Amino acid sequence: MNNDDITIPASNPKHLDFYALLLSSILIGFIVGIASALFLRFLDWNIHFLWEVIPQWIAPNNKIPFYALIVCTVGGTIIGLCQKYLGNHPPSLAETLATFRKTGRVEYKHLPHGIVNVLVSLIFGGSLGPEAGLTDMIGGLVTWLGDLRKQHNYIKRILTQAAMSAGLAFFGSPLGGAVLTFETSDGDILPRIQNFLPSLLGTCAGFAGFVWAMGNSLGKNFIFPAEMAQPVNMLLAIPVALIGAGGGMIFHLLSTQLNKYFSPLASRPLLRGIIGGVGLGIMGSLMPLTLFSGEHELRVLIDESAKMGFLLLFVLGVAKMLATTLCLATGWKGGIIFPPMFGGAALGLACSVLFPAIHPMVGVTAGMAATTAVIMRQPVAVIIILLGILRGETAGVIVVATLVGYTVTMPFFPSKVKNNTNL
Repeated sequence: MNNDDITIPASNPKHLDFYALLLSSILIGFIVGIASALFLRFLDWNIHFLWEVIPQWIAPNNKIPFYALIVCTVGGTIIGLCQKYLGNHPPSLAETLATFRKTGRVEYKHLPHGIVNVLVSLIFGGSLGPEAGLTDMIGGLVTWLGDLRKQHNYIKRILTQAAMSAGLAFFGSPLGGAVLTFETSDGDILPRIQNFLPSLLGTCAGFAGFVWAMGNSLGKNFIFPAEMAQPVNMLLAIPVALIGAGGGMIFHLLSTQLNKYFSPLASRPLLRGIIGGVGLGIMGSLMPLTLFSGEHELRVLIDESAKMGFLLLFVLGVAKMLATTLCLATGWKGGIIFPPMFGGAALGLACSVLFPAIHPMVGVTAGMAATTAVIMRQPVAVIIILLGILRGETAGVIVVATLVGYTVTMPFFPSKVKNNTNL
């Protein structure tokens, strides 16, 4: 926060402009929540049309051989063309938030290009989530409106952050979206209350708008045993969390190596996109659950885990990490929150199959929490988001697994400790 902003009436709780800013955050948040729901409905409808309706038209009651390979290859070709003619947009969620923290704005010059790239990536089966595209789209639009209205930079920054927080409310946790936009991998999370409050109110309004338009939020449809809250399950979560942390490290290793391998093809986006599509299509043909973000497929994974066995679950968890990192390295666009959750859940279920004393839902919860904590490096946000997606009785397992996963991998992610000037 710039010291000059302290003199702005809208930053002073003793001034009416501050409460006008809060009301604006609530209004924008509610609209953003509805827009997020409509975006996801549009995305789901197109996925359903491409992956279910069209195959039924072509071959009623029959499965088309290698349909995933065909669709993903076509998708990779389109993505390559989009990259060539529209550019490498949007940036990742982490990049968008990092830039916003420095500049107080989200650039919107290439906003339409980014939306097209994200939609194509997700519709054609990319193992990626929608959060990166949503955050860039919403943040860019609010920054654009602020520029159009010639708002003060402080007001524009606060409203943009409130809008991005509201856009992430679809995780099911009003607080999670707000914390995610503030928390950094260096542990900087404590903003001034007058900066945090608009984001919190905005994301609460966004959650309300999302549920009103969508009919429900993500999660809350899993059955957890009452004994999930017992201390023994928190202890059993520790070994699962160590496996999940290993999964997170595999993700980082794959990401580093694949980015290094495909970086020489940056000047040949069409070839790079096709390679990504073919690779994803092969994995999708062999293991269909590696396709898409994973939030809908998680239910299938849990229901079928007992039949799949340890080896298949373990391979599926690693394959999901590979699918996501391959997509990102070859120009496909999307977020990296949901896919690692799915991969971590598969690894956790593998542990429960190998060690029956670990309840499958303890394995799911601990695996998701530890893997996501290692990849995101935002433990507080991970805890709050998972509490929103899952049920309250999972709280102890979530906290333990998140902290274990985050802590044991800290030596591999050195951070700069800095004084917080926003206290």
